Amino acid sequence: MKDLYEGIKKLLQDKAFIVFVIFAALLSFGFGITHVSVGIDDLCFDRYVTGTWMLSANRWGTWAFYNLFKITSFSPFWLELLTVTTYFVTALVMCGSLKAITKDKLNRVSYIVLGAGYISFPILCFQFLYQSTNITVAFSNLIFILVAYLIWDNLKNHKNKLWFILYVFLGAFSVACYESCIQTFAVVALIFTIMWVLYSEEKVKFKEIFIHGVIYILVLAISIGLYFGIGKLITMHLEKIGQLHDTPAYSTTIFEMEQSYKEFLDQRYKELYSENTNDLFVFILTGASVGFIVCAVIQGIRQKKYHIIWLSIFMVLANLVFLMMFDNLLFRMYYSWTILAGFEYLFIYETALSIEWIRKIKLDKLVIILIAFIILIQTKETNKYIFEDWRVNEEAKNKFILIGNTIKSQCSIPGKKVVYKYEGLTMTSTFDWAVNVFDDMGAVITQYINFNGYFIQNSGWRWEETLWMVPGDYENRRVINSYVSEGEHYIYVEINQD
Repeated sequence: MKDLYEGIKKLLQDKAFIVFVIFAALLSFGFGITHVSVGIDDLCFDRYVTGTWMLSANRWGTWAFYNLFKITSFSPFWLELLTVTTYFVTALVMCGSLKAITKDKLNRVSYIVLGAGYISFPILCFQFLYQSTNITVAFSNLIFILVAYLIWDNLKNHKNKLWFILYVFLGAFSVACYESCIQTFAVVALIFTIMWVLYSEEKVKFKEIFIHGVIYILVLAISIGLYFGIGKLITMHLEKIGQLHDTPAYSTTIFEMEQSYKEFLDQRYKELYSENTNDLFVFILTGASVGFIVCAVIQGIRQKKYHIIWLSIFMVLANLVFLMMFDNLLFRMYYSWTILAGFEYLFIYETALSIEWIRKIKLDKLVIILIAFIILIQTKETNKYIFEDWRVNEEAKNKFILIGNTIKSQCSIPGKKVVYKYEGLTMTSTFDWAVNVFDDMGAVITQYINFNGYFIQNSGWRWEETLWMVPGDYENRRVINSYVSEGEHYIYVEINQD
């Protein structure tokens, strides 16, 4: 732990590291921090946190974290900034760990490459946009990365078995915040093992690697078991008191061989590549992974440390476990991709530096320029997704403002209730999510409209009560526009795809 502390201390004293990594974070998330975008997850804290939906979904870590820090309502700017700060701390811990494991043998630019490459990788924004989990996703992955280092440090320096009890509890808490940290832990454990084997002054034997691997697997397995055990006790209590909810919003279906696995792989390939040209980061990571494996082969042969070859291949495959395991293609589950991308950039650059003829013809300079260009593109792609989310939100908000002003100016409001007529998809995913998950749809929409449509300021009237059935006077209503119509006893708002 002392070596990690010293490594982080040196990084904080390195002005170039601080400036470039923070600059990459600002380019990626600056717009998202300063521009409010509201979705259904951002307004359902009364269900998720102060209610029992998070507990019912077995995310008791997130529930505990949010209640501990009193994050029980939508908190624009504040929560986003804390989340990005957690990303930065994660970069520090990863780079500090590698300083300790390699005994500070890496080039100082390599740490900048890892930190900036990780924090700008677009996968992060898919979690960043969900206020009900964004900081706990970042925090849980940070904790499990720290646990991975502490395991290595304990095995190499301390050999104190009692500490593993703490590691297991920290691991269980991390998984209970967000399950994506499981894959992150596996990938980071392999990263640390690869760098230990490569930079160790003495040749590391297979037996040592095997023992480390078994310990990592045991800690992960027991952590997951403890997570399920605690979750089972919680859900049993919730069921007993009548507060256990069915949570389809959180469910991800494990591939169940309803089609052949070859058909599944073909489908996944199409989703990632042939049918998907908008997500540039998929192609960036693919190219980086190929380059990384080539570099691992070169390093393994040159230094006669052949174990890093199969370890590197295994690490890339470990990064694909969730992708190959679940039916749904959910990028927010693939947090490990961000760590892997940053590490692969570092490894490729270090390989270029280690080959004398490449240095002689200045090709190492070309490599770092290429990596810097890729990182710049990543910041642009991250910003693109965040801006699109904000744009859709603004479009929905403007429609609600129009509806509010229409009701105020053209409807006889006193004594009438609002009826929503929901037809299929809408201009925002808020409604789709709420219809599928919550029985009290009206309350969710009312909360969304009052916040996002600014009805109080714009129409002078708040939708206090909502209904989701169609009363008898619906057919005899007066149509005002494509959204609003008025009956004898009710005001109707039609929410549809148009």
